[in-house]
Amino acid sequence: FLPPYSLTTMAKNPSRKSRSKKAAAKKSSSASVAKKKSIINIGYLDKANAKLKAAHDNRELDYAYEIKKLDDKEEELLVRLSKLEEQKEKVATEHGETDDVSDDDLIEINAGGKIIAAKRGTLCQLKGTRMEALFCGRW
Repeated sequence: FLPPYSLTTMAKNPSRKSRSKKAAAKKSSSASVAKKKSIINIGYLDKANAKLKAAHDNRELDYAYEIKKLDDKEEELLVRLSKLEEQKEKVATEHGETDDVSDDDLIEINAGGKIIAAKRGTLCQLKGTRMEALFCGRW
């Protein structure tokens, strides 16, 4: 004995078995579509990862090449600097006696009519400057 509302419900709706079969078929088709999408996404990610790795490797090679160029240039500059230092010492020994020069020597400078006295070490304190070149005693 069934209540009256269940008879009308059964008449309007298909049986539960057919609904469950349709739902199962729909689930399996959506699962297969999702599986295909995930396989496609994995393939796409693998390709993107390979491109990224190739770009990274290219950048690393470029970086190594630039570092090598800079190292070579630095070595070239150091060689030139050592040659210039040798020439500087050679000229200094040929044209100026530096044996009797001391940092404690008192040098008198006429600056605009005023006589200023300063120690040679003070005037030559900063190496490579014009003051050091003028008062170092090599010339």
